[in-house]
Amino acid sequence: MLKGGTYEQLENLDDDLYFHNRFIDIPQTNWRIIGNNGWYDYSFSTYESNVKGVAKWKQAYWVDRPIVQPMNDPERMTIVLHQVEEKLKQARNQQKQVIFMTHFAPIREALPHPIVESARRQRMWEMTTAMLGSRHLGALLAKFPEVKVVFYGHLHYAQPLITVGNIEYRNQAVGVRRKNSEDWKGKSLLDQWISHLYTKKI
Repeated sequence: MLKGGTYEQLENLDDDLYFHNRFIDIPQTNWRIIGNNGWYDYSFSTYESNVKGVAKWKQAYWVDRPIVQPMNDPERMTIVLHQVEEKLKQARNQQKQVIFMTHFAPIREALPHPIVESARRQRMWEMTTAMLGSRHLGALLAKFPEVKVVFYGHLHYAQPLITVGNIEYRNQAVGVRRKNSEDWKGKSLLDQWISHLYTKKI
């Protein structure tokens, strides 16, 4: 994340390694990889309709708060959904099979289910859940049979493959939990990254 960065910077970063709202075709195949950073719209939370309340909590606690953006989070997610839909329509028209890559969680099934023992902790959990991703992204992806695999991160814990409909969802987060947890494999971040590599055969 760019500390103190802006929405415009994040949307238009001029770097060949920056894969937001872009795609690449895999040579000699009909496979296309589509990338979009994604965002969140509070739709995983019971506080989805409390936009101002969640935004206020975000400004006090959440790591994304320094980003300057000319809209609220649900409005930003609407832009993301439009971007993704346009890329998927283009892939469909060109008869491409799709691997989709994003950061935030695209389906509710990906979320953890902690045991919450107090009203205060439940409120904190709902606020946190609000910023984990968007259920609307998963619903959009499900409308396109061209989408075969979705890679995401953001949820920092080890997670098995999730299949919803005909789509495989793979959490490829690297920095899972604390280094002394059972989810941590290897002595360094590089070792952890290597241990979580996944090869998709096409």
